[in-house]
Amino acid sequence: MSAATAQRFPRWVIPALGYAVSIACLIHVYQHFDWAEQWPRIMAVPTSWILAAVLTDIAVYCVQGWRWNLLLSPVGSLPKLRTMQAIYVGLFANELLPLRPGEVIRSFLQARWSGVPFSVVVSSVVIERLFDGIWLIASFFVASFFVQLPELLVVGSRILAVLLVGIGCLLALAIFAKDKAERWIQRTMALSRLRRRVTWAPSSGWW
Repeated sequence: MSAATAQRFPRWVIPALGYAVSIACLIHVYQHFDWAEQWPRIMAVPTSWILAAVLTDIAVYCVQGWRWNLLLSPVGSLPKLRTMQAIYVGLFANELLPLRPGEVIRSFLQARWSGVPFSVVVSSVVIERLFDGIWLIASFFVASFFVQLPELLVVGSRILAVLLVGIGCLLALAIFAKDKAERWIQRTMALSRLRRRVTWAPSSGWW
């Protein structure tokens, strides 16, 4: 924003516009809501449970922000508040827009605010989702021993559990044996280049 534009529009205009749009969306969503019927039900819910739900929801995303910062810590120290803001913007985008673009949006914001390359931020989000998948499948796998589930779901969960364990082991190997993994990749690439040269040499007339 240029200096002239900043002088014409005070800093509070953009946030106020955002709040106005949010209020308009809420009015549109709740215009057909039957408050007379639903309000007594809402009031019947214990306040302690509502407070616990709100605090737990906030705590979940605080932990997610801490985890994301931890994954990105090798490339820099990121402000925790900015990370939380990016997460909440992504959540809002997922609720509002189709195809769940929130992951890309929060990655873009994190990269823009922190200066970390976008590809690095996206990689951290992929690792996040991998960990989420591991925990989800592990929980489903354990639950399958205590709850009667369709056989197809049980078999599918166990196959996914094996796949995720394998991926997790490869990821752990790449993290904790980084130097060995890099040497193995370099050696593999060198052998591949050598194989291509040996294959190409007879047809090129070297011998």
